[in-house]
Formats: sequence, C-alpha cells, structure tokens
Amino acid sequence: EIPQENISKKEINKTGFGENVSRFSYSEHGKMLRSNKEQFKQIEFSKKDLKVLSNVFLQLSTLDNVNIKLHIPKIENLGFELVSLNYDNKSIANFKIDDEKFNEFEEKLEEYISSPDNRYKTYFSAIESIKPIPNETKISKEINIDSENRYDLLINFFDGIKKDEINALENLIRNEFDQNHLEFNFSNIANRIVTIKTKLNGSEIKTILNEFNSIKEISLNQNYFITNSVKGEAISDDIKFEDVSSSSAICIFDSGITTQGNIIPNYVRDRINSYLPTGTISPQYSHGTFVASRCIYGDNLEHQIATKILKPYCYVIDVPVFGVDIHGNVIGLNDFDLAIAITEVVQSLYTEVKVYNLSLGNPN
Repeated sequence: EIPQENISKKEINKTGFGENVSRFSYSEHGKMLRSNKEQFKQIEFSKKDLKVLSNVFLQLSTLDNVNIKLHIPKIENLGFELVSLNYDNKSIANFKIDDEKFNEFEEKLEEYISSPDNRYKTYFSAIESIKPIPNETKISKEINIDSENRYDLLINFFDGIKKDEINALENLIRNEFDQNHLEFNFSNIANRIVTIKTKLNGSEIKTILNEFNSIKEISLNQNYFITNSVKGEAISDDIKFEDVSSSSAICIFDSGITTQGNIIPNYVRDRINSYLPTGTISPQYSHGTFVASRCIYGDNLEHQIATKILKPYCYVIDVPVFGVDIHGNVIGLNDFDLAIAITEVVQSLYTEVKVYNLSLGNPN
C-alpha cells in the first residue's frame, strides 16, 4: 500500500480547451477543410477494408511549427482519436474516427462554416489540413518500392480494429491475396493487433497500400540473433545450496537452458520446446543458460561460487526460440513467429508468471 504522506491530493479545475487559433476568415478556413475532407473521402472511402471496418485512419496537421500535441484535446472533441505522433514533424499526427462520429464531424463542419459565430471554431481552427496518411510513411526505409525483388515482409495494421470486424478483415485479406496468387500468414494478437506475413515486390506493395486504409506499416520480417556466452570454469562438487527465496518464476525466451548438472536445471520449472525454429535439431543453450543463471542467482553469482554457497532467488521457465541445425548454425525466429510465440506463451502463463525476459538482437 502507498503511504498516505506520499499521495498528493489537489483539486483540478478544467477551464476548457484554450483559445482559438486565429484565422483571417473562419468560414473560408472551414471551406478549405471541407475541400480537404471531400478529397480524402474520394481517395480513401473506396478502399476495400472500409467496407468491413467502422474506423477510418487519417492524418491531421496544425499550422507549421505548431506542436499538434497542444491541440489534441480540441481535435478529440470533434470525434477523432489519436493513433500516433510524427516525430519528424511535430505539427502532424495520425488519428482514427468511426463512421458515426465522422458523420457528426461533417455536420459540425457545416455549422462552423455557415453559423454567424462560426460555432465550434475553438476546435476547427486548430486544424490546418485533413489528408490520407501518405503511403511512403508506412514503408520501412530498407524497402525499395521500385524493386521487383520480393521482400519477406510484415504488414502491420493499426491497433484498435474492433473484435467483431477482425474476421471480416481476415476474409477480405484472404480473398485479396488469393486473387493475386500471393502466399500469406495471418496473425491476430489478443483480438486487436492484426499482422500479415507475406512476400511482395515493390509494385505489389503499392497495390496493397492503395487498397487498404488501415495499414500502419510495412517492414522487413527479420530474424533475431543472440551473442555467444563465454564458457566459465568448472564448479567444484562441494558447493552448497540455500533454499530458494521465492516460489515465483521468470519466463525466459532465449536459446534454451542447459539440462546438465544441477546448478541451473534444478530451478527450471518447465521447458516449452514447441517454438524452436524450423530446421533446427536442438536448442543452442549457451546464451539462455547465462541469462537463466543471472535470473536465478543474481549478478553476484561469481561471488557465490567463490564462497561455495549458492543462494537461488526464483525459478525459471525455458522457452527456446533459437536452435542449432545439423551444420551447427544458430537459427532464430523471425519477427512474425516470435510475436506468435510470445503471445501464446503469455496467454497460457499470465496467471502464474508476471516477469518475462527477452535478450535478443535485431539487425536494426
């Protein structure tokens, strides 16, 4: 429990959403936004996913050099919900809005234009433009959009797609990819985060982006790697173990934890070997064993070994996601398969395991 003296209690008086952004003519500004809105609808509302999704994703901006974060409460009062900020340009951000609120937004916009006092001007005056999210901002910089080479890709959709719409979106994607004879794998993490694994060339990437409004990003589906750990000296047989301090367990996604001896294996509560990469014949063990030793005994393990008294803190659960093939090569999971492994393991263990460890490297 938090001590009462550490809790600050202060009354907050809300004072509204600030001053209007000055416009030479609020009505003319509204007409410009209406033109933006109509152009947006013409481009985006024909996209295939908006036939099954109730949210539409778009980009709003404020005046140049004005931080859009300062105006988000005003923009949200018009029905928009912030999705992501643009860290290269502080005046731009991506938003989503559902069908019903978009209709209300259009009605308010007409009132802003035509009413004598330009109703809602506090909110609308903050917006400089309404546009589709540019396709080029959705493509990872490592991908050459003009290349005919096929890339191993992840297509990530914006978070927040409604549960009852995900099946319809999956069917739509399946039909689209089947018609174009493209292979793909569909993942729906926690009934809200949709990801596709596929292989596309530049022209195919352009086609997909032009047909789906809800795509957040397209990136390379890269494999993870680990560094090798240095093998330590042999430990004497007369070492003693204290009782383990906690009955809790840390779940370790790594290269596997050794099965030899008793210093580590005695504290491995479970081994989940179903996520080893295809083509491997066994876990790699080295790095995962090192990580497990630190989780079980802490960073002063060397001192404990020197004193010949080991003080285990907790147990571990082993989930190897790196393996060794018949040639001795270490192979790791890619982004897509690792995300599935983490999701499935966490969903099965979350009631008993609260700490998960990943010490993995990525080419980026």
